[in-house]
Amino acid sequence: VAFRRHGPQRQWTKYLTGLRQSLDTYLTGAQAAQWAAARDRKEAVGAAFKADEQYRDRRPLTSDQIDYASGDVVHLYGLYDALHLVSRDTWRRVLQFSQNRVNDSCKPLHLS
Repeated sequence: VAFRRHGPQRQWTKYLTGLRQSLDTYLTGAQAAQWAAARDRKEAVGAAFKADEQYRDRRPLTSDQIDYASGDVVHLYGLYDALHLVSRDTWRRVLQFSQNRVNDSCKPLHLS
């Protein structure tokens, strides 16, 4: 979860907290337990990514790779619900940052 201040001069991104830390912090109960198990599996697959540069390029994807890729996404609804409990100003900044990231990703690389 992050936001970037935009104005006449573009400034560095200020991170409130990263996705992993946000999931660790804001998910509770069964969602937190499911995320903890997914996080542990992601760490194991992440080690394979680091050990073998071609690991990400192999097709078809293994079930571990698919679980790794979807590991964060399946928990975003719970995080979304939890973040509605933070202040309106923080939530507005998070939404604005997200929109800015989408806009930046659509620009040619030399303009980013």
